[in-house]
Amino acid sequence: MIVSRHFLTRTVARAATGQLVFYQEGNQVKMTQHGYTRVVGIDVSKAKLDIAWGARGPLETIEYTELQMTQLLISKIDNPAETLIVLEATGGYKSPLVDLLHKSGIALAIVNPR
Repeated sequence: MIVSRHFLTRTVARAATGQLVFYQEGNQVKMTQHGYTRVVGIDVSKAKLDIAWGARGPLETIEYTELQMTQLLISKIDNPAETLIVLEATGGYKSPLVDLLHKSGIALAIVNPR
């Protein structure tokens, strides 16, 4: 059972390699390595999300609401097991997105913006 596929890293390049995946076996939390076929970058602000659908994919801006995130982000991810969402650490602004991604079973990496 996967507890969290959420990890912290210092660069987007390292995040794309899937350095850390956390999962639970019994009462122990373990880590493994995972590669992803699709990496989606998201810039989080108070009112909107700027989404880059891969290195060559389209750019899109959506409102930062649960309805918009569900309809225009989560629903477009056709293979959650092979998708990694990368976003920068933005204090509290990222929390609703992180929670929704966890509930949807989509891996995410929170990167240092510096």
